[in-house]
Amino acid sequence: MKRRLIFWIIAAPLWCVSGAIATFCLLFFLDAPNVASKNQQEKVALSKRAQLVEDYLKSNGRLPSKEVFAKASIGMGDHSIYEFELHTSRPRTEDGFKFPEWPEGKLNFAIGYWRGEWSEFYDSNTGGTTLDETSTVSCWRRDALRPLGWSAFFGIPPFILLWFLKKNHLTKMRGRQCA
Repeated sequence: MKRRLIFWIIAAPLWCVSGAIATFCLLFFLDAPNVASKNQQEKVALSKRAQLVEDYLKSNGRLPSKEVFAKASIGMGDHSIYEFELHTSRPRTEDGFKFPEWPEGKLNFAIGYWRGEWSEFYDSNTGGTTLDETSTVSCWRRDALRPLGWSAFFGIPPFILLWFLKKNHLTKMRGRQCA
């Protein structure tokens, strides 16, 4: 009786936490196509604005001012909810995306916007964005599977232990009834 009580004191919270994590990860896993699609749209919006700056650079021999860029960016008609900003010096970024050194003598630029928790960028030097990897469904599903695996790792063993204890308990009960 005492062992069973200790087991339930340990197993119940572990199952609750594992179940909550598993539920969250499953929902995250199922929502991956929507998140990737949204990131793909944002990547296209960044690329359009990069093309706008490249075209301006070719026709005028210089980068547009921030005001010219802002007006042209708003008038692109893609109904983006973000306010895009033109950077003429390498912006400081969060971990995960690092701008390579910009070569001297070239008019480099970056386009960025604040997403609410972090910034997204386009880098003219590489032509890459912070959205390159996160625009795929597999990226989001891979991120969801890691914690799902850990929750299964910590959630399934107590079920196996419970099954073993119940089986062992029932075997003892049958032995007492037969004697």
